Amino acid sequence: MEKVDPLERLTDLTLLLLHTGKAVTLREIYQSVPGYPEGHGNLRQAFERDKRTLREEGIPVLAERVDEDGQFGYRIRPEDYFLADLNLSKDEQVAINLALIGVQFSHLSALDAMMKLGVGERPAGSPFAVQRSLPALGVLFDAIRKQASARFAYKGADRQVTPVGVILRWGRWYLFAWDARSEGLRTFRLDRIDGAVAVGRPRSGKLPESGVPVGDAMLSALPDGPWELGADKPVLTTVLLDEIEAPGVTAQLGEEAVVERRAGGSVVVRLEVTNRAAFRSWLLGMLGHAEVLTPAEVRESVVSWLFSITSAGKRADVSTHRGRDRAVSASDISDSGSLDEPEVTVTDSPHAGSMRMSTGKRLQRLLALLAWLFRVGEAEISEIVERFAMTESQVVAELELAACCGLPPYTPDQLMELVVLDDRVIANPGSRFTRDLEHPRRLSPSEGLAVAAAARMMLQVPGADEDGSLACALEKLERALGERHRVAVSLDVPANLEVVRQAVLDRVRLDIQYYSASSDQVTERLIDPLAVFTNAGHWYLDAYCHLAGGLRCFRVDRLLSAIPTAESFDPQALCGSAAHAGDSPIASSGVLGKLLCDGVADDRAFVPTPETRVVTVSLSGDQRWVVDMYPVYAVREVAGGRLEVDMPVGGEAWLARLLLCLGTSATVLAPAELADAGVRFAKRILARYNVPVGPASA
Repeated sequence: MEKVDPLERLTDLTLLLLHTGKAVTLREIYQSVPGYPEGHGNLRQAFERDKRTLREEGIPVLAERVDEDGQFGYRIRPEDYFLADLNLSKDEQVAINLALIGVQFSHLSALDAMMKLGVGERPAGSPFAVQRSLPALGVLFDAIRKQASARFAYKGADRQVTPVGVILRWGRWYLFAWDARSEGLRTFRLDRIDGAVAVGRPRSGKLPESGVPVGDAMLSALPDGPWELGADKPVLTTVLLDEIEAPGVTAQLGEEAVVERRAGGSVVVRLEVTNRAAFRSWLLGMLGHAEVLTPAEVRESVVSWLFSITSAGKRADVSTHRGRDRAVSASDISDSGSLDEPEVTVTDSPHAGSMRMSTGKRLQRLLALLAWLFRVGEAEISEIVERFAMTESQVVAELELAACCGLPPYTPDQLMELVVLDDRVIANPGSRFTRDLEHPRRLSPSEGLAVAAAARMMLQVPGADEDGSLACALEKLERALGERHRVAVSLDVPANLEVVRQAVLDRVRLDIQYYSASSDQVTERLIDPLAVFTNAGHWYLDAYCHLAGGLRCFRVDRLLSAIPTAESFDPQALCGSAAHAGDSPIASSGVLGKLLCDGVADDRAFVPTPETRVVTVSLSGDQRWVVDMYPVYAVREVAGGRLEVDMPVGGEAWLARLLLCLGTSATVLAPAELADAGVRFAKRILARYNVPVGPASA
């Protein structure tokens, strides 16, 4: 058998199944499509692999009986393959493109969706939002499309649900579904689903006759905070928050949760707690800026937890540790995000992938490229390189291969009419493939979700026109996809966000008061704001800080004040070589610059500063979630089922927050001077509760 590029075989197979008009058997496929191996077993295995690849890329291959003996044939129905005409206006086309460029998700195919839609020119710009997604999202969104049931393991129990919609809030994805076991609507955090998700047949899902809420109404099903996600006996709890934490918490809970406002900006809020462990972690994450007032039993449980940490506060034997004790800077970090030291075993990233593009993705790109070429008729190779993010050699190789693809018997009149010249490519607009290939393809579930989520996130940004071109385009697209209002997005809007965004646009210097979670200190700074972006549920500001004398990243919700000055600044003079996001340059060493250079929308992204330390922490086996939630450099399994984790720490206060939440099961192994960080901060917090435990400061 002559060796054939898998891309050529997949392209020929797609054209055959799309144009045949009837289901073709496996034998007919073998006789018609070059590149399949001989022998029924090998042929079946190769075809099943190709069929799975096509379906994963959103190409619906149908299996149908073709005779009374039960033999199956296969085809692609044009009505399933092509997208209905959206009738988008020019402004709506631009708005969709801007949304897909501005919001970047891992695991969601925003770029693929843009190429399939073929909605005009790609506007210039860079992401303003980066968000981690999960592989299960596309699967569950497909179940929503098909009105199918879904089954998965969640918190140790098997769940049979009918998915209703997906929600993005606080930087996390949730599934909103009808739970067959409890016969009620439930929300599930997708990152807590164990293993794979199994989807039933189309229309196998069961929903109540009274109907279910969709769109923004799904957001009301989510709790205000993690303290409500549990089965503990409900208890009304009041918490005193000082002037540092009060603004952010009240913005999250709403004014109705505030029961008292005190002098100096502190407030008392009331919560209904059904998960005491989650409540304790949330409370201690604010260090000494929050205090339980009532009831006495909850207050005493927090005191008891802190006292156990101080009682067990013995320094670990750091002489047994094999790791490092030194500061780490950005120059120590390799492109993969790991420490550039060969003796360290770096934990595999959930987003790591081969740099080599899969055959399925090559097919996806080629079909989009061909659709565009047959629509425009002729294009320079340099333009194709820019539009489809390819190299010149890739463009030439893929299109020369496509010129050999077509339908049996592959005579010149049955091949794609493409001419690849030195500097340009010509596609015959009269080709038999023009009518089909130039029409936009139907989006895959993950692509449909990417469009809906990106558009809804853009509409959440302050100043967005809720009735403008993007909203109209989204309505048309969701109507065509049959997925109207199945995606809900909620973005927090910190108090100073609009001031900061305007300062970036006007290039005006800001005078700020900033609370640093790493140092647990409030400082006054003069900054030159460069770019505002949202990542994993939080708004950030990349800026040049005159106090630090360099680029820094600030969380917008930790700005206690932001006052524009009368001074302007020149971003180019600050940044030198810079990448552009809209009108605002972003220094490549900034946090957003790091995310863009890595090409990963990930809440684990971390940009070290000169103050960053590598800390080694010993964890119990049930604390493995720390590895999934925070950036880590290395993980080692040790005796007794414990883990040793090397992680970057920007300041002692940040480390103390983690240790206070983990309790006595976690121990700092190195460096020695941070071994009792949790103990020292526990003493400081206990002092607020009037519990004498000795000196509260180092």
